[in-house]
Amino acid sequence: VTANNAGAENIVEFEVDYLVIAGGGGGGSGDPASYDGGGGGGAGGYRTSGGTSGGNSAEESSLIITPQQPYNIIIGAGGSGGPSGVNPGVQGSDSSALGITSIGGGYGAGGDGGNGGSGGGAGSSPFIGGSGTIGQGTGGGRNYIYRGGGGGGGGAGQSGEEAPGVYVGGNGGNGLS
Repeated sequence: VTANNAGAENIVEFEVDYLVIAGGGGGGSGDPASYDGGGGGGAGGYRTSGGTSGGNSAEESSLIITPQQPYNIIIGAGGSGGPSGVNPGVQGSDSSALGITSIGGGYGAGGDGGNGGSGGGAGSSPFIGGSGTIGQGTGGGRNYIYRGGGGGGGGAGQSGEEAPGVYVGGNGGNGLS
């Protein structure tokens, strides 16, 4: 935090850096009896002025705030996993602070993964992972070939991986620090 125009008793404004991360998406459920796998949930959107933002985007500008003014901060919850059977999880909730909003992570699914801050992974073949939001995250992994394995959820720094084999799920994407 940097104080600007600061007098002995009169602080006019502050320059602040921020990190706003949304809730991650819930993973999808699969059904081994029908050879259907569930994809992993995507990471919540990742926005910061103090380093690399999600999807390996450039850092964002810091913000100027004034003292004695209320600022709303909302912390998004993670989405729940899909119920038994071939069902999608729930998208994560958005987070916001100081007018900056990060989008909740996409749900993993037994079909196509959900879009979000980072995309959710796809279920069994021939489905695709959800898309990540530009400047916040990456896409979820797909599953074009194998039965029984789901794609990994996208991370802030790397896309989710494709399912590598029968009954084997793809790794989730790496995050950022």
